[in-house]
Amino acid sequence: NGVDIKSLPAPRYDLIKKNRFVSYPLQATRGCPFKCNYCSIIQFYEYKYNKRPVEEIIKDLASIPAKYIHFVDDNLMEDKTFSINLFTAMKKYKKIWGTQSTVNVAKSPELLSAAYSSGCKFIAVGFENMNQKSLNSMSKSFNHVDEFHQSIMNIHQSGIAVHALIIFGLESDTVETYHATIDYLIENGIAIADFFTLT
Repeated sequence: NGVDIKSLPAPRYDLIKKNRFVSYPLQATRGCPFKCNYCSIIQFYEYKYNKRPVEEIIKDLASIPAKYIHFVDDNLMEDKTFSINLFTAMKKYKKIWGTQSTVNVAKSPELLSAAYSSGCKFIAVGFENMNQKSLNSMSKSFNHVDEFHQSIMNIHQSGIAVHALIIFGLESDTVETYHATIDYLIENGIAIADFFTLT
């Protein structure tokens, strides 16, 4: 949408109860530059991908009274220069954090290194499906099944765990798809996986 995300008020972190474990939410971007046809995010944000000024994100981060944070962004790391600038600025705060991104993050050792150095411990990656035909049908042909193994290795080698996001229920899915997908995730050392049913 056309909402300006500069000069946002700081979240009321003081309202979070201190007597429980909380991974504090933080937002750096809104939306996504891609047009995957199953996705509600691009509809909600009207196909726009907006980034907050790094100094404003850091101001929010500095006000978080805890070590653990979670970027609630749907695709934090698509703009490499922006992300590296953000992670460089974050480094001195020594937070531990995770986020969500596309598999494209695995193509840049520099980006992964900057993320890890700033405290990133996991990235939720939208692999979506292990069938290339299914991915192409979702307008997600930038995901290449034959590259998933290397992408996972690249992220793991940076010291960051992979949280896989998977969609079941596409036209080409069969009962065997479920078993094959689970086996693949286990074989590739995936730390966490979420499974979504296409509706």
